Amino acid sequence: MATAKQQPENDFFWAVGLFEGEGSISVRQSKGHGRHYKYVSLQLSSTDHDVIKKFFRVVRIGALCGGKRGYALKHRKRVWKWAVSGVNAEYLCTQFIPYLCTRRKVCAQRVFKEVWLWQIKRRKLKK
Repeated sequence: MATAKQQPENDFFWAVGLFEGEGSISVRQSKGHGRHYKYVSLQLSSTDHDVIKKFFRVVRIGALCGGKRGYALKHRKRVWKWAVSGVNAEYLCTQFIPYLCTRRKVCAQRVFKEVWLWQIKRRKLKK
């Protein structure tokens, strides 16, 4: 049995494991008002509402949405989604990276590289 002091650490590792298996890391883009942005985005989906709520409580950032039925069919389970983007996603991802498996680490590194290179290029163009 975990002590009260160990529980937050155990919850963190649980969250990392859940994200490793069910989450995704991607580059998002948005355009508007003559501007173009690229940023890191993390997402997690589940048909288990209690699992998504616990994940959200553990990581303490992002947004929950959903409860919609997949493919608009009544016989499908409801899907719950958690997402975070921008600097909050970068922060959380850097906390997760040391504990992720190689494939997910490589994906995170690729996403960070793409966003950072775009930011460097953007700054050079502004000068």
